[in-house]
Amino acid sequence: MTVAGSLVAANAVTAQPLYPNRSIRIVSPLAAGSVSDISLRVIGERLSQHLRVPVVIENQPGTGGVAAARTVMNSQPDGYTVGLGGNNWAISISLFKNFPFDPRKDLTPIVGLVEFAYVFVTNQSSKYNALNEVIAAGRAKAKVAAAPAGASSSGSRINSSARVVDQTTDLSTAV
Repeated sequence: MTVAGSLVAANAVTAQPLYPNRSIRIVSPLAAGSVSDISLRVIGERLSQHLRVPVVIENQPGTGGVAAARTVMNSQPDGYTVGLGGNNWAISISLFKNFPFDPRKDLTPIVGLVEFAYVFVTNQSSKYNALNEVIAAGRAKAKVAAAPAGASSSGSRINSSARVVDQTTDLSTAV
């Protein structure tokens, strides 16, 4: 009886299509063409080769990753739609009283992919060699200095980091 039951169960399992049997969608909160996006596309290409199904990157930049996360949260929980998340959510839930979701409860981390380090840089000929020198120079001026900072989208790590500099230094990074 145990053997027969096992054979029936094995047939039922093998009758189901193996995962994956169709394309996988990776929803990204990143702007197309950014360094992070290009890295994700390389990973998606390798994943596609390994799994032998198309892997489609769907960019939904902006809103600090909320729109992309909502797409994943509202998708079928079948593994065919996955999302890219980052520490920007940890920053956002700290900054906003009514953040629309809790990434710790509403999403499940699967794997860490890559880490990017962001650095402040100046022209090689600049008289500033450290961030504290730039802050001191900005504070010494009669008007608060504005230092332009580029960010791929509002709520991104770079954007949030620039806002922290704004709040902690009384400077404006003009993001």
